[in-house]
Amino acid sequence: MIVSMTGYGSVTRHFDLFDITVSIKSVNSKYSDIKIKLPKFLYLREVEFINIVKNELLRGKIDVIIDVFLRKPIKKARLNTEYFNMYMDVLREVQIRSEILDDIKIEHILQFENIIDFVDESDMTEFIDREVVAVLRECLSEVKRMREIEGKHLQDVITESLKKLQAMNDEISNLKDEVYNINLDKYRKRIEELVLKFDEDRIITEAGIISERLDISEEVNRINSHIRQVINVINNEFPCGKKLDFFCQELNREFNTIGSKSSQIEVINYVVSAKSEIDKIREQVQNII
Repeated sequence: MIVSMTGYGSVTRHFDLFDITVSIKSVNSKYSDIKIKLPKFLYLREVEFINIVKNELLRGKIDVIIDVFLRKPIKKARLNTEYFNMYMDVLREVQIRSEILDDIKIEHILQFENIIDFVDESDMTEFIDREVVAVLRECLSEVKRMREIEGKHLQDVITESLKKLQAMNDEISNLKDEVYNINLDKYRKRIEELVLKFDEDRIITEAGIISERLDISEEVNRINSHIRQVINVINNEFPCGKKLDFFCQELNREFNTIGSKSSQIEVINYVVSAKSEIDKIREQVQNII
C-alpha cells in the first residue's frame, strides 16, 4: 500500500495543573530526519521521544514540537545549605585576608552555582511524562491518517499513469511487427542502388538479421512485467517507495532502449510520451514511504 511522507497533526489536552500540546509536521526526505523541540524539564526524554516518532512514521523530514504549559511549578526551590555555608566561609575569609569591610550581599551569594536546588516533591513529573507520551502517540496517529489519505491520492495518480504506460507499450508492441518489412525494404533499395543483379534470398536473410538485432520484443515484455510488479507492490507492500523508485528507473531504461533501436516515428513518439509519464510517476514516488 502507498503511504505518503507528507502529513500534519496537532493535539492539545487540558489537565487540572497543566496543558500539553504536540504538533508534528512531516515532509518527504530520502532518510529519517527528526527534530524535536521540548521543554527543558523533558530534555532527558528526547531520545525516547525520537524513537517513538521514528518507529511510527519511519521516514521523512519530521519536525516535532512538544509544549507543556504549567499552571504551577512542579519543583520547589530549596536552599542548599551545604554549598551556602561553604561559599559564606570563603567570602568571610576573603574579607579577612583582603581587609575589605564591604558587606556580603545576596547578589554576591546567588552568583555561585548550586546555591538553590529544585526538588520534585510530588509525582507530578512522572504523571506529565506519561501524558506527554500519550498525547504524542495521539498526534502521531493523526499524522498517519493524513499520510494514508494522501497516499491513496498518490496511488490513484500512479495507477492512472500506469494505465497510460500500458496502453503506449501495447501500441509499440503492435508496431514492432512492421520492423521486419521496413528493414527488408531499406535493404533491398540499398542493394538495388549498388548492383543491377541481386540475390532475393540474401536480401531476405540480411533483413532478418537486421530486424533481429533491432527487435524490441524483450523490452516490450519486460515493460509489461514491470508494470504488473508495480501494481502488485502498490497494492500489497509497505513500505514501497524505494522499490517503486527502482521500477521507475527500469521502465525508463527499457523505453530508452526501444527508442535507440527504433527508427519509426510512431514508436519514437510513444517512447517520448512514456518517458514523460514515468517522470510523473517518479515525482509522486519521491513522496512515498
